[in-house]
Amino acid sequence: MSLTSTKRAAFVLSLLWLAPAHAQSEGGALSDRFASNKVRGEAETGAVVQGQISSSTMFYTELGETIVNGASELADNASPIARLFTELRAQLTVDLDPLSDSAVRVDARGRFNLPCAFTGGDSADLAEYDACRTQSGSFGQNEYDIRELYYRMDGDAVDLVAGRQYITEAGAAKVDGVKVMYPLDSEWTLLGFGGLYPSRISRSVADDYAGPTLPVIAGAGGAYAYERFFGSLGAAGIIPIDASGDVMAPAPQPRVFVTSNGYWRPTDQLDVYHFAVIDAVNGAADEVSDQFSNLSLGINARPMTDLRLSASLHHYSTETLDEFARQRLDLRGSGDYVQNNIEVLRMSSQAARLGASLALSERRFEVSTSFEFKRRLPETVCLAGGGDFALCAADDQVSSEDTWSGEGMLSFVDRQSVGGFRLGARIINAFGLYELGLGEQAVGRSNYLIARIDGSRPLMDDRAQFDLDLSYLHAEDVGTTDCTGDAFDCYGSSVVDTITGTGTFYYRFLPDWYALATASLGLQSFEAPDINDRNARAAYANTLLTAYLRLAYRF
Repeated sequence: MSLTSTKRAAFVLSLLWLAPAHAQSEGGALSDRFASNKVRGEAETGAVVQGQISSSTMFYTELGETIVNGASELADNASPIARLFTELRAQLTVDLDPLSDSAVRVDARGRFNLPCAFTGGDSADLAEYDACRTQSGSFGQNEYDIRELYYRMDGDAVDLVAGRQYITEAGAAKVDGVKVMYPLDSEWTLLGFGGLYPSRISRSVADDYAGPTLPVIAGAGGAYAYERFFGSLGAAGIIPIDASGDVMAPAPQPRVFVTSNGYWRPTDQLDVYHFAVIDAVNGAADEVSDQFSNLSLGINARPMTDLRLSASLHHYSTETLDEFARQRLDLRGSGDYVQNNIEVLRMSSQAARLGASLALSERRFEVSTSFEFKRRLPETVCLAGGGDFALCAADDQVSSEDTWSGEGMLSFVDRQSVGGFRLGARIINAFGLYELGLGEQAVGRSNYLIARIDGSRPLMDDRAQFDLDLSYLHAEDVGTTDCTGDAFDCYGSSVVDTITGTGTFYYRFLPDWYALATASLGLQSFEAPDINDRNARAAYANTLLTAYLRLAYRF
């Protein structure tokens, strides 16, 4: 793992630790944190308005040593760029006059970063490039995103939704268009939809449509609901736009796909669920396995009141990984190099998971464990042709090996510990399975161990809560130490250890207002081949600082 990827991995993992433990609280005031579903009174005739407005600000920076080569200072070991952004989000639902049986839904957000002038492609000013690359957002730019904006009308015969919406019956595709629903009977509803298809990776309205021709999507489906099972079926087709050649806004490929999702409860002790997106036509799919964009099948069982068992299978196609990774890899237009990235490394083409959870002492204690097999099919990386460094399909480019890993987890929770605290502990260990004859390498070419302990306690009659968290990460690369002509030999042999302490405070200071503040301090040490002597090892140290503040009002 390169030094850059190591620091990125630690940053992303630090964000995972920021997830407050109080989100797991059962009941009480803390469980009612967001906009409630208001009920129209019998005497009310006007519109009912409800929603939430929030402001979230995050700051992250690193402090570290300078890497030297003899008497020359080469670069800062820590990132020289601080990450800072503020995100404003408004969610609004207006239930119009009951006689019209209609509503308007708005979900919009804006993210504001430090100034960034880099626009992609080759750049002589690498400092300018790095300043943008390390900033969150749409390639370092501000974001102005409309997640949902639609009008819904329930008629006597058909229901209509017009505007920007997610079609859950078609794999949650985002559509700027119209959906018509026809209730066939008490169990089945038929539907059809059509409109424009924004880019799947767009994070701002300016990037929703990349080319001169607008992509069009149309489809049909049905939703069903019975006493013991419910779900939906759908099919859709996408007409592609003209290829623009811009790696920052890639054109989608022609695509026809079918979807299915459902939930079935054959008994009170057993739940079965599935989700599938299968491509009948996909210009980006080269292998048969790529036609299955997303497959998930899971079972949750409760053979005893206090015992829960789970099993699940998942498959993600490489084209899906390509779309997910494209904007996170290096976008400079020259140079034959590959960047590691934690979002890519943590995803796998196939996964199987088994889990169990046991509650004890009238559910005061809970012990959980799981084991997951992860498999990453051989991947291809483009080192040429416009500077696209995302995963792609190209016969004349370099391919990686088949990789397998296992990930085990064990956790313990005491919900009523000393002093009214809720205490928890968790350990995760991931390792390659190549020594057992499965694959040629570990997924992500890294083994890691994560340990975490946390505690939380409500205050002020459940109007406030604070959480404390201490985590430890140990990761080792299992790649080679030297770069050769094969790009997949250019993975490092770094070893990283990170200790992170996090404190979170939540406070509902008025019935409709709340604030959440988080602060985190991480101490990171790692060693890698010495830049002055490839046969020697060099040790480095960083300090990681994170702060987060959210203020929200619901109405």
